[in-house]
Amino acid sequence: MAWFNGNCRFPDGRKIRQTCQGMRMKSRPLSAVVVGGSVGGLIAGIVLRRQGLDVRIYERNPTSIESRGAGMRVQPEMRQLFLSELDIDLGEVITCASGFRYIGRDDHSIAFSEEPIEFTSWTALYGMLLDRFGRERYHLGHELVDYRQDADTITALFSNGKAQVADILVFADGINSTGRTLMDPDARPRYAGYICWRGFVEADALSRQSRETLGDTLTATLLNPGHMHVYPIPPGDAGQSRRYNFVLYRRLARGTDFSHVMTDRSGVERPLSVPPGAVRDDVIQELRQFAGRHLPPSLSELVQRTPDPFIQSIIDIHAAVIADGRACLLGDAASGGRPHLGAATTKATVNAVALGRALFGSQDVRAAIRAWAPSQLRFGERMLSRNAMLGDRLLGDAISKPGDPELRPGVRDLIEEALAPVGAG
Repeated sequence: MAWFNGNCRFPDGRKIRQTCQGMRMKSRPLSAVVVGGSVGGLIAGIVLRRQGLDVRIYERNPTSIESRGAGMRVQPEMRQLFLSELDIDLGEVITCASGFRYIGRDDHSIAFSEEPIEFTSWTALYGMLLDRFGRERYHLGHELVDYRQDADTITALFSNGKAQVADILVFADGINSTGRTLMDPDARPRYAGYICWRGFVEADALSRQSRETLGDTLTATLLNPGHMHVYPIPPGDAGQSRRYNFVLYRRLARGTDFSHVMTDRSGVERPLSVPPGAVRDDVIQELRQFAGRHLPPSLSELVQRTPDPFIQSIIDIHAAVIADGRACLLGDAASGGRPHLGAATTKATVNAVALGRALFGSQDVRAAIRAWAPSQLRFGERMLSRNAMLGDRLLGDAISKPGDPELRPGVRDLIEEALAPVGAG
């Protein structure tokens, strides 16, 4: 192993504070740095640690991120992988919908499919994963700015002047990935032409009539063009009522300034997302007016009563390069954007599980990552294509019909291909 002797510097010329000297003993487990402390990073950390790696996670935010996000779909394949690969049963953070219902403008049911559909909240899942990984090796306030590698190690360089030497560097730093920018500078987000409003509200805040309409189903309505769906998610705290999470896809009204919509209360333009509490009052007011004019009464009430709705611009982004020696990208850092499949967390899980399997027993980290990359690159491309097809159906000019099976494609075939065995050196 090459000596890390203190002569290595950051791109701006500052010396790296931390040094690592001495030869790595063969008995020492491989070490991994995971950049990104959200759900995807925690999944990667747990998977790799279960494969025997010594893992540290670094999150750019200086304070806790526990209250971010809203609801998410738990794909059956994701739940199975959590149990088999992470030894985590998601049952305690799951809310199960009894079926899928489309409603018309008068709240009347126009199509129903009886089937169990599972959901959780980002907060509940993040809390469970952080408890499992532990906080001792979970570091806040570390923004990665670059990395350096040689034949034997890779070094993560952080903006606070610190560095961490490891055998593997995993970027799970989301849609705004620094790793993607470093690894594939040509990868750029492409706006898909519409936005997504999200939010959630306590069930007790809704009228009895709306609660009865929504019930325990995934409730959806088609706007042609556009789509909204609502589903139950776990309560925020013990003793509280469950919540209803909504997702509303729509094109901006003609003449609406995109940059205005995506500019937060402090005047900062956020082209990818404006988080809860930061959306301007006039933008929220327009949303509520739209809901009153175009949504069924129960869904309109839900939007009116949601305290802090937030916005995402819907994009497509795909890195052509997801492996660079000892470094790799997974989850939204590798590719992401349109969320119509409800499988972003499932994708991050598959990427991490495939990486863990490729590394298991390998004597050559670079060869293992190199063998892992092609199938995960294809997986990302196919997920992106399927999401785009679904988005085009829901937001395009063609009229969609409730119950159309093409509006609900699965992901099992993509997962099976992505987890097929690959050979590594």
